[in-house]
This record gives sequence, C-alpha cells and structure tokens, in this order.
Amino acid sequence: MYILEQPCLLLSLHRYILPFILFMWGDNVKKLLFITWSVSYGYGTEKSLADVLNRLDKTKYDISVLPLFKNSNNSIFNNNVRILEPLIDYTAENFDEQRALDNYYTLLASPLRFNKLIHENYDCIVACNHNAPSYFASYIKGGAKILWIRGDMRELDYRQFDEDTSQYKQVKQEYEMQANVLKCFDSIAVISDVVQQTLSELFGITENVVKISNSVDGEKIRLLSQEKLDLPDKVIFTTLGRLDYNKNQILLLKAAKEVKKQRNDFVIYILGEGEDRTKLEKYITDNGLGQNVKIPGFIENPYPYIKNSTATVLTSLSEGFSLVLVESVMLNTPIISTDVGVAKELIERYHCGDLINYNEQELASVLIRYLNKYGGYRDQFDIGNEYDIKTEVKKL
Repeated sequence: MYILEQPCLLLSLHRYILPFILFMWGDNVKKLLFITWSVSYGYGTEKSLADVLNRLDKTKYDISVLPLFKNSNNSIFNNNVRILEPLIDYTAENFDEQRALDNYYTLLASPLRFNKLIHENYDCIVACNHNAPSYFASYIKGGAKILWIRGDMRELDYRQFDEDTSQYKQVKQEYEMQANVLKCFDSIAVISDVVQQTLSELFGITENVVKISNSVDGEKIRLLSQEKLDLPDKVIFTTLGRLDYNKNQILLLKAAKEVKKQRNDFVIYILGEGEDRTKLEKYITDNGLGQNVKIPGFIENPYPYIKNSTATVLTSLSEGFSLVLVESVMLNTPIISTDVGVAKELIERYHCGDLINYNEQELASVLIRYLNKYGGYRDQFDIGNEYDIKTEVKKL
C-alpha cells in the first residue's frame, strides 16, 4: 500500500545531541515547520494549535505550517505564522478531487517526491499528529524531529479485530507503518494520560516522551462567555464538535428520547457541522424531539452556550484530548462524558462531572439526575494552571 520502511538518517545522532542542539540555538531565530491535517476551522485541535503558535515569540521563531488539506479560506493564525500550500486544496477553482487524491497518495508513498516540495531547511520539524502528518515529517531531510500526538492512537490496535477479517489486516498494516515511523522522531509529546498509556502499551515507547496538555485561554473564554443569548426557560445541555460517526451524537439523541418520557423541561444544543447532520435531524423529527434538541450549526463563539448549560455532554467513541471538556470546567460547567481523552483525568481530579458508558439508558438517567438537582447553583472547579495557554506555550 505505502512504503513501510522509511530511512531515518541521523536518528541515533539526534537522540544523543538534541539537548545540545537546543542549548546551542541560543538567541538566533530558529526555523520551525509544523505539519498538520488542516488549518481551516476554529474548533478542537486546529484551534488549540493556532492558540499556541500565535503566541510563540516571533523574534525567536520563524514559523511555517504545512496543512495537508485546505477546506476553506478561513484563517485562525496570526500573520507571523506562514501557511504553506496544502497538499489538497478543496477551495481551488475547478477542483478535481480524484486527481488531487491520486497526487496526495503518490506523495505519501514517495519520500523523494515529497521532499521536492520542501524548499527550505528547518531547524525542527514537528508532526502535529500520528498517521499522515508523522509520515510526511519523517521524510524530510535534516532538522530535529518531534511528534506531537494530538489524537487517540487506539484506532491502530489491530488486536481488537478478528484475525480473519480485512479490518485486522488493514489496521495491522497501518500499525506496522506507524511503528516504523515512530523510530524517526527524537522526542514525542502527548496531550493526555490516555495517549501516553496507549503509546506505551501499543508501541512499547516510554522514553523521550513528554506530556503537554492542550490548553485554554481562560481569560478569553470567560470574556466571550458573557455574550448574551436568547435562550428558552428550560434546563440547557450542550455538546460541541463535528457531526460525524466518531462524535456519536446519535447516542445523545437516543438518551434525549428516554428523558422526554419523564421530563420535557430541557433543551440540548448540538453545535457543529458535518456529514451526519441529515441523519441527526431525521432522528429528531421522527422521534418528536424538535422542541428539545436544536442544531444551530457551527457557532463561532460557543462559550455562552457552555456557560449557561447545566452540563456539557460528550459522547465520542475516541478522543485524544477533547478541548471542550477543559473549557467547560474552566467555565464551571460540569461535564458528562464517555471515557475518552482528558475526561477521566478531569473528573477524578476535580470532581467535575460523570463518566458514562455507551448506553442511552445510562446517559438518560444521568441527564435526569442533573435535571432534578438543577436550581441555579453552580460548582466552582479550581483546575489551576495545568491547562492554561501560557503553560502549554512554555512546555512547547
């Protein structure tokens, strides 16, 4: 499928001299290249990356970002961050998707051809996730290499499938390719305990690993959360994210159907866009939930919804971190979440919500409990500086 054996030149040398490289850089401006999936939207990992890179000292760092895909002309980066031409530009005039995909997969299988697109030398190359960003970063000649894992790697655990299935063979091949590529990086950064544990259990990697939690600009979101909304006089729940299979909003709708059998004084706001919108809207209509579930679409400022909610709900099948959970807790709104990303860390450490299984009856009972106890009182969750944007910038 793809080339599985990639050259990792100077790997051993990098491992031993990287600390000295960082020391010797001194006050010179250093050229950094970040390779990421996309830079078009303002939620999740893209927003988190932009928040950090926008704050790096431009007198010390010359920052370039190579997005693999461009889905819109939106820009969430400051002018000091240079955005390179994407490998696939969905906004291009007369866009030919098949031709673009063919070229993309050709580049993915050909390190030499990909390197012809890289016209500058960089002091450090940072892959902003596993899979394709890490593959392309491993191809680039020269420079220290860092893998910043910002997603859930459990998707590469082929052992969850039957050995006789095509899924087993495909995921195992992807696992083997990723395992080989991991050897090319001098250091690996992870965003949560879940990711660090997976890296250890699945790939046996425990050395040269540092945890850098995704962060939130607390002052900014508290200010944005003060925006006035015209909300109904009902108990509010909010969920936020792309409308797709992984975010699993259908579980929340099934739970809402059960809740409505007992209570009708609630509204769930599903903020986001995606390919599952039609499916979700049909379920809402078919089950008479039109007064209880609203899908406003992508909301640039979701924080007033979160601030005015009794709880923020997350039903994802997998997450590397889930920034919205931290944002919710910073706004003193409890969280109800499946055991993904940073959810368990937050709930165990700050007693700020409930973990749930993938069961609509269980989720419905938790929602009803929150409905029953709601009386305007809001807990205060003091989560300190661990998830503050200044902490992430410093660690990066």
